[in-house]
Formats: sequence, structure tokens, C-alpha cells
Amino acid sequence: MDFSGYDKKIRDLVSLVEEQYTLFDEGIFHNLGLLLGIAESIEDEALEGYVCYQLADAYYSFHFDVDRMQKYLSLGIKVQQESQDFSLLAQSHNLLGITEFLRGNFALSLDYYVSALNYCQKMESPNRGLRGIVNSNIARLYFALNDYDHGRYYAEEALYEISGTPVDNAYLSNLINIYTFLGNIYLSRSRDVAAARACMKSIEQLVKETPFEKELLGGIDILTFSIRLSHYENKIEDRELLIRRFADSAVLSAIRTNMIEDVCDLADFFMEIGKTEECRHVLHLLEAKLSEIGFVEIQKRFVESKIRFYTGIGDLAERNAVCFSFYELMKEQEKEKVSAFLFALGIRRDLEDLRQQNAFMEEENIRLTKKAEYDELTGLPNRYHLSDYS
Repeated sequence: MDFSGYDKKIRDLVSLVEEQYTLFDEGIFHNLGLLLGIAESIEDEALEGYVCYQLADAYYSFHFDVDRMQKYLSLGIKVQQESQDFSLLAQSHNLLGITEFLRGNFALSLDYYVSALNYCQKMESPNRGLRGIVNSNIARLYFALNDYDHGRYYAEEALYEISGTPVDNAYLSNLINIYTFLGNIYLSRSRDVAAARACMKSIEQLVKETPFEKELLGGIDILTFSIRLSHYENKIEDRELLIRRFADSAVLSAIRTNMIEDVCDLADFFMEIGKTEECRHVLHLLEAKLSEIGFVEIQKRFVESKIRFYTGIGDLAERNAVCFSFYELMKEQEKEKVSAFLFALGIRRDLEDLRQQNAFMEEENIRLTKKAEYDELTGLPNRYHLSDYS
């Protein structure tokens, strides 16, 4: 959104909000509240749509608060549609898609992603970066469904789109995400070590050009990929060093919600290669992290790893207890899916009502214009209509 036409107070607040988002500063909620109050007082739908999206994103990213996220997305999508802000509409539907993916509602998630891509096509100036992000999310969805071919196709599409965007922090983060994702697909699908190594070389080249090379290479997403790659390259010493680094409590404390499934995959991988104690340690640290997160699908994925662990070490009593908790989570998820479906219906209904209202207003304007410019008795143009030709 272009803020150049707004006064200094609004521009300063927007800059502060963007900085606070990057720094995970809780003060963002206060300043977004101020911006929302300003937007409502001056009846600026474009600004209101922007603030609602930022509030929704902040509640999701900072607190995993799905209820408040949905509240502000619902409000935001209406005003974004009114102001025809297709960029924010695409971002809003992409965020809804991410949320439903994390909740295990894959069909609904894909529907949101497709809507996001459709809004991208309506934008006057194409946003390749945004299209790339949506495509990378679709790739992750297919990968979760074990459809590696479609997953790779959308990941490569995302790579193509994002590669053509301006170089900034978002560019770097998105490219690293896609290269690690593609590398994991190559290893999981066909044990294509050469292709996976090419992805790692691309990552190393990217981070070498930044002042944060060591920090980036030590990130969880790259570490999990590096451990697998070292194993399949038979570089056992490198693998052991990376495993020790990964098991560090400080590293695992930095896990974000969208990384938990990858970490669970790695815990399963540890069991496959006989690293029982390392798997136990990772699951123990993950359990503390999951207490902060309310996504049932993520909790289910964690419980699956616990089931594999207890089965692997032969502790059938613990395995059976964990299986029961998995059953309880499945029942809870069914209720959650109904709630998510009803929310999606509400969004569709609101947008349809808005379209009908706009169509009625357009027809009414045409009728009133004709009534003002034509004589009712004769049907001939009156002097107001003729003034257009004077």
C-alpha cells in the first residue's frame, strides 16, 4: 500500500508498526489500534483494510490467536473488497490458507490459496513475490499429502516468481525457504542427493552475501535439511556435529509454528537412523513448545512422532496412552473443522452480499441519471442531457 499521500503522523505510525513486526515488539498492537482509530475517524477504507490485515497477521504471528485473527480478517476483507485492494485480499486469503493448513483442513486451505492467486491476477501491477509465496504454500500442502510431483512443480514455480523480485530481507527468507523445501523433496522422493546438494549450494551462496551468514546457516530450517543431506551423502562426522548443534535448547526455543512439522519429521528421521536419545530430547523440548500453540493438527503430528518413538523403543504402555490422546485430538479436530467451514461460508456470504449491494447501487445510479436527463412523458433528452454537448 502506498502511504505517500498520507500525513506524517500516519506515515510514522506505519513505519513504526513495520519495525515492531520485524522485532516481535508487543507494542505493535497499541500502534495498530491507534491507526485503526484514525482510519475509522477519516472513513478511509483502504487504510482500514491495511490495518485489519496487519492486526490479523500480528495476532497470528505473535500469539497464534486464531479467533482474533479471523475477527480482523473478516472485517478487513469486507473493506478491502470495497476499496478493490486486490493485494491485501490476496494476502488475507493466503493467511487464511496457512491457518487452515496448520489446522489440517487441506481442501479449505487450497481453496483459500486459489482465491489468493485469483486476486493476484486482478492486480494492476503484478506482484511476483506475493504469487511466489502463495505457490510455495501450495507446494507445502501437496508435500504434506505425499504428492511430491505437484509439490515440486509449485515449489519451482515459486522459485521462478520470487527470483524476479527486488532483493531484500523477505526475498532472502523466501528463497531459503523454497530451496530447503525443494531439497527435502529431492531427498524424500527419490534420494536425489545431487539435486539436494545443488539446493544447499544455492542457499550457501545466498547467505554468503549477507552479514548474517553464521546465524542463517544455524537456523532450524537449514539445520534440519543439512542433517538429512549429510546422512545421505554418508558424511557421518558432519551429521553428528549438526545433530549436536540442533539439539541445543536455545536453537529449539526459536521454533516457529510452521516449523514444528519439519522438526517432527526430523525426530522420526532420528528414530530411523537409530538416534533414540536424540529423538527423545527433541520430543521433550517440542512438548514444552506445543503448550503455547492451539493448533490441533500440529499437536496430532507431534503425537504421531511420540507413537513412533514409543513403538521403536518397545514401550507399549506409553504408546497405548499416546494413541488414546491421538483419538481425543481427532474428535476435537472434527469440531474445529466445522467451525472453520462456517467461518469460510460467512466470508463468502459477506462478499456476495457486498457484490449484490454494489450491483444494486450501480443500477440505481443508472436509473437516477436517466431520470434526471430524460423527460418522463416524452422520453426525450432534457436540457441537462443536452448540456453535455454544449
